[in-house]
Amino acid sequence: MKKKVLILCLCLALVLSGCSAAAVSVGREDPPAADPSPAEMAFSQSAAAQAGGFIDVPETAWYAQAVAYVKEQGLMEGVGGGSFAPDRTLTRAMMIQVLYNSAGKPAVSGESGFEDVKPGAWYEKAVTWARQQDITSGVSATRFGVDSPLTREQMAVFFWNAAGMPEGSTASTFADAASVSRWAKEAVAWVQVNQVMSGTGENRFSPRSTATRGQVAQVLMNAVESGVLSVEGQGISPEPDPTEESDPSAPAGPAATTEPGADRITTDAGQVIALGDLEHYSASAASTVYYTSGITPEGLQKVYDALNWIPTGTLAVKVSTGEPPASNYLRPELIGDLVRSLEGTIVECNTAYGGSRASAAMHRQVAADHGFTGISRGGALDIMDENGSVTLPVKNAKYLTDGNYVGANFQNYDSFLVLSHFTGHSMAGYGGAIKNISIGIASREGKARIHTANRSSTNPWIWDTATFQESMGEAAQSVIAALGDGKNIVYVNVMNRLSVDCDCNGNPSEPDMHDIGILASTDPVALDQACLDLVYQARDNASLVRRVESLNGVHTLEYAEQIGIGSRTYRLADVDQTGGENVKASDFNQFQNVTLTGVDLAALDSEQMEVLYAQAKYCQAMCDADMDTLRSLVAEDKTFTHMSGRVQTREEYFADIAKGSLNYFSIGMEDPAVTVSGNHATVQYTAVLNANAYGARGTYRMSGTHTWEKRGGAWISVNE
Repeated sequence: MKKKVLILCLCLALVLSGCSAAAVSVGREDPPAADPSPAEMAFSQSAAAQAGGFIDVPETAWYAQAVAYVKEQGLMEGVGGGSFAPDRTLTRAMMIQVLYNSAGKPAVSGESGFEDVKPGAWYEKAVTWARQQDITSGVSATRFGVDSPLTREQMAVFFWNAAGMPEGSTASTFADAASVSRWAKEAVAWVQVNQVMSGTGENRFSPRSTATRGQVAQVLMNAVESGVLSVEGQGISPEPDPTEESDPSAPAGPAATTEPGADRITTDAGQVIALGDLEHYSASAASTVYYTSGITPEGLQKVYDALNWIPTGTLAVKVSTGEPPASNYLRPELIGDLVRSLEGTIVECNTAYGGSRASAAMHRQVAADHGFTGISRGGALDIMDENGSVTLPVKNAKYLTDGNYVGANFQNYDSFLVLSHFTGHSMAGYGGAIKNISIGIASREGKARIHTANRSSTNPWIWDTATFQESMGEAAQSVIAALGDGKNIVYVNVMNRLSVDCDCNGNPSEPDMHDIGILASTDPVALDQACLDLVYQARDNASLVRRVESLNGVHTLEYAEQIGIGSRTYRLADVDQTGGENVKASDFNQFQNVTLTGVDLAALDSEQMEVLYAQAKYCQAMCDADMDTLRSLVAEDKTFTHMSGRVQTREEYFADIAKGSLNYFSIGMEDPAVTVSGNHATVQYTAVLNANAYGARGTYRMSGTHTWEKRGGAWISVNE
């Protein structure tokens, strides 16, 4: 009886906190997340001569022997033109086809039962066979996820299922084992123990990174050589590759789309990146960075709106007007609508290095030629240092002990919108928001002082990288302090035309990587760090990464965080996913264990749909013990009150779920009623909970009201 009462108390706490959940059986796949991944660390390091005869597999590649092996065994073939495409991401359908090949392509009857598996498609028999053999149960009851990128933890589950789901340890020894989804933990432990998969370096498994063809080849060879997988057929036809007829110059991997609420983003170029593989991402971070893949005026407006920031008084819009004749400055066609709607004045300062923008008259002509005067309030560009400098105090200055010299007209503005083009930089490694508010707002004299760490007020070329980067941090600190300690300044970084050279270079190197998107934040450190993390995850990042690392560009952020400008840890919110207008009735189908009854979704407006979607997402995250998602949806100060009167903090309650003391299997949401008033919302419904608490399992019905608050464009569960 005591246990029953405890379950009731815990379940009530769950319902009153807006949570309900369902467990996914181990050995099945979760809805896929995706991201490019570092190379799978091979157990065998020897390379095969000719590496299967593929022109893109050098003999010294870590996957060379594996590629030759899978070709010889008939498990995988090339993609045409003598290429193997080892770095190309596999889809879930391709992986299942490979496993079907390894089984000798046995005869199959019946249907797969998945709505997205087309009759007669090249993968139909393989998926049907895999479902009948309990190798896959799909990403939902009705979808297999044919074109979804294969994640590494999904690959582990496929191999474990194919081996008959042998029992063993559920705990791997990877450093990021806590990031492995609950449904994949036993599979990941099994592939590690049996030397099927060894990780991506530094003892990390990278569960949500995508699997490449080179990795899959290595894992297949490992599986066969370790005896956990047998090859039944020879001379098997290659797995079909639906990308064969695509533009060979396009970025590798499918241009997958992202479902609302998923733990991944899609770049402007179509690359899918898992949030968990962004080094400084944390769903519980205090700083939020908003993201859109749409590098358009509409996309810019979206990320700006997500900031939920209203400028006070006179607004300055800080941009780089770009050095002629061919720099990659932000085009007025992109930013013009936003600037005009805010009645902002375009502001700049003259350059310290000479060039076409070293004097106010020349600078105005360049700005006019580049189209900036046409979008500025009053049709005029404000050269802020035309009338000299004013100094801003620098707290605890290490270098700028005389203060930060900024354009004198800086004091004419109450608020700043900082629009930066994220690029490489020949002196700092990279340029973004911090550079734009330090060097960008400094007068000519101030620029020289920052470049030289206050050693000169006239000659900017007496410099070394580290002190220059730290001086930028000090200058940025003073600007932020002068603008209400950051309340009156926000930042937007545009990640297009990603050259290794900044916009002060009139003849920059042509970008050799694809565009990514637009990001915005109230924290310039978090914003720049998120941009760098995205660069490191981009497939074609080599040139820009070399530029950043050659100058230790990250030191700017290290020092900026040290002196209190902001945090390098951030939460990334995709505005393409979170907007209410994007939530459709079909989006609720992804919640495999949450059932809605007694509600007409078509009768709800966009805001009601957005809140109800957040509620359902919250419920599903409880069953998955998905701590990142839970923390992104729950306010840090939220408390959970049990029927007994016991009160738990957010982290205390989540700890019970994470360690498995509380296990939620399913939730029925009956007759949900959603009320939205401004940034406040409630969801009221009767919950039917199926839960296992401390070893006792039961089903309970109870009603509750769940309170939500819109913060920074996202709905967050809060106390009433």
